[in-house]
Amino acid sequence: MQDKDYLTELSAETLAILNQFLVEQQSKIENPEDEDWRLAQFWYTEETRQTLCDEAINMSGPNNRIAVVSAPSLFVKLKQMNKIDHAVLFEYDQRFKTEYGDNFCFYDCADPEVIPDEYKGSFDFVIGDPPRLNQETSTSFLRTLRLLQRNEQTPLVLITGSVMKDYLENYEHLHTCSFEPINNRLMNPMLCYTSYHSKGLGCVCDECQKQVNVRQEQVVNGQDNQNQDEQSKSGKQ
Repeated sequence: MQDKDYLTELSAETLAILNQFLVEQQSKIENPEDEDWRLAQFWYTEETRQTLCDEAINMSGPNNRIAVVSAPSLFVKLKQMNKIDHAVLFEYDQRFKTEYGDNFCFYDCADPEVIPDEYKGSFDFVIGDPPRLNQETSTSFLRTLRLLQRNEQTPLVLITGSVMKDYLENYEHLHTCSFEPINNRLMNPMLCYTSYHSKGLGCVCDECQKQVNVRQEQVVNGQDNQNQDEQSKSGKQ
């Protein structure tokens, strides 16, 4: 009897665990704002979302025609900021189709050039986060981002691991930024790589560093000139 009772109790506990799992899965289906780690979804922290969305809004012009690729938590933030009227989320997870309707476009990074013609060359700011940290994925993912750019001058931001820095700088000619995106689960250090010199994300490319050094020299020279003027005035007195 004791063995049977034990099995019955164990079965009930197992059933409870199973029911909890089913509830969680149903919650993921009903609430697309919950990350799904099986799809390599790892939500950014609130501070990271705010910084990246501010950059997108500031750099996309008055219409905020923004393409967000494989970074749904950024799109959630843009919605909270009431900035998705002209924005589109390109995403594999179809839960977001119900939530965002015409602002959603199914996207599979395995087919980087499968983009509806209406979206090609139509965005004023493009930002994305590839699901894997390797050269092949980064290269194919960038093909997608560049297809979405209105032209070559359109600001583009790629968010991926710091391990990709040398490759993206030397072969994709992107600029590394000092801002470090943080998500809630991954431990891999992340960076932003841009097609332009971003002040908001802290571009640290050689050209930007030269500009910073020039500004610093100007400040120092200005202070020296000011000190000399004050000494000159003091001597006349």
